[in-house]
Amino acid sequence: MTFDEVYALVKQDLGELNPSEARTTYIKHLMTASIGYMETEGATLPHDSVVEGTTVPANYTADDASLIIMYTHYLVTKRDTTEAMPR
Repeated sequence: MTFDEVYALVKQDLGELNPSEARTTYIKHLMTASIGYMETEGATLPHDSVVEGTTVPANYTADDASLIIMYTHYLVTKRDTTEAMPR
């Protein structure tokens, strides 16, 4: 699954099927940030839309994609609250 395919699932999860260009940029930024945050916690995920040094799209497993979707959803909807990130 590529970054853009995971992004399509994130949009569906958030209920934002036609976000503005600014909102698209924001959500994609949070997706990239969520991958970085998970790597800080010890997960190993592709962190770019292409495999480093190539033009080959990164392939996320279904588990990777689910983690990215859940973490991104949290960042979009809960980060301004006192609710902690589920572990």
